[in-house]
Amino acid sequence: MNKAIWGFLRKEFSQNLRDPRMLIFMIPLPAIQLITFGIIIRTETRNIRLAVSGKPDMVLEEIIDRAHSSGWFVPAKVHGDNPYQWVKSGEAEAVLIAPPEGLQKSIAQKNGRLQALIDASDGARARNIEGYLSSIIAEVSHVPRPIFSFSVKTLYNPEIKTPYFMVPSIIGMILCLVAVPLSSMSFARETDFGTMEMLLMAPVKKREIIFGKTIPFIVITMVIFFLCVAGGVFGFGVPERGPLWMLFLGGFVFITTMVEVGFWVFTLAPTQQGTMVIGFIILFLQMQLSGIGFPLDNIPKVIAWISYINPLRYFITMLINIMLKGGNPYVFWGNLSKIALIGTAVTTLAVRRFSRTLN
Repeated sequence: MNKAIWGFLRKEFSQNLRDPRMLIFMIPLPAIQLITFGIIIRTETRNIRLAVSGKPDMVLEEIIDRAHSSGWFVPAKVHGDNPYQWVKSGEAEAVLIAPPEGLQKSIAQKNGRLQALIDASDGARARNIEGYLSSIIAEVSHVPRPIFSFSVKTLYNPEIKTPYFMVPSIIGMILCLVAVPLSSMSFARETDFGTMEMLLMAPVKKREIIFGKTIPFIVITMVIFFLCVAGGVFGFGVPERGPLWMLFLGGFVFITTMVEVGFWVFTLAPTQQGTMVIGFIILFLQMQLSGIGFPLDNIPKVIAWISYINPLRYFITMLINIMLKGGNPYVFWGNLSKIALIGTAVTTLAVRRFSRTLN
C-alpha cells in the first residue's frame, strides 16, 4: 500500500478514536437509535380509550367485555354525559352509543342499532379502531345474520385525510429543528470566536446577554410557525377551527421553551461541535417520544416517563386540538401549563449553569 495513504489512514484512525465527540457518533448514538427504535416502534393500535353511552344490558356488556379482553381497548375515564364532548376533550377516542331503551330491548323490537363515535384526528389510528370495533361487533351479532345494525361516525376528520394529523405534527418538528440549533449555535459561536469574553467585559448584565441572544430567535421562529400554519391550511387543506389567540399563545410558549432548551444545550457543551452533538441527541429523542410516528400508549412504562418531560408531545396534542377540534379549554390549558413548567425548569437550569461557567 502507498506509504502516504497508509500514513493518512493511521492518522485519521488515531485522531478520530482519540476524539470523544467522534466516539459519541460512532458508539453511543447508534446504540441509542437501535434501543429507541427497538423499544418504541409498535405500529399496532393499543390502549384505545373506549367509553359507552346508553343503558347497560347483557348484549352491550358482552361487547364491552370482548373489547377490553381483546387487548386493544381500555376503559375511558369520562366526565359529564355528552359523548361528543368526551371525544373533543380527548377523554375518549371511541364511544359506543346504545339506544335509549337499551340495545337488548331494541333488538327484541327488531330495531337494534349501535353507533360508534371515533376520533379521527389521527386517520391511521381511526381506521384501526373502526376495524377492531367492527370485528368485535361481528362476533357478537353473529354474522352473517346480524341481530342489530352498527354504524360508525368519524369526528373531526370524516374523510380520514392523513395531512390532518401529519401537518400539525410536522409543524412541531420544524419548530424544534429551527429553535434548538439556532439558539445553541448562536451562543456557541460567541465562545468559539472569543467574543463572549468581550460581551462579559462590556457594561451589560448577564440577563441582558441572555435576553438579547434568545428573543430574536423567538421572533424568527414565531414567524416560521405562522408561515407553516398558513401553508398547512391553504396548501394542504388542514382546517383551523380554533381561535387565533390560542395558536399565538400556544406557539409562543412552546417556541420560548425550545429556544431555552437550545440555551441549556449550550451550557452543557459551549462549542459549536459540542452543541451539534448534544442537540442532535435531544432532538432525536424528542421526536421519537412525541407520538408523531408511533403511538405513545405502546411504549413500555419503564421508559414512558421520558415522554412526560418532552414539550413536543404536549405541543402536538395541543395544536391538533386547536386546529381540528376548535380548542377545548381543558386540553389547551392543561398542555400549555405542562410546556410552561418544563420551560421554566430548563431556563432555571440553563441560567445557573451559565452563571457558574462564567464565574
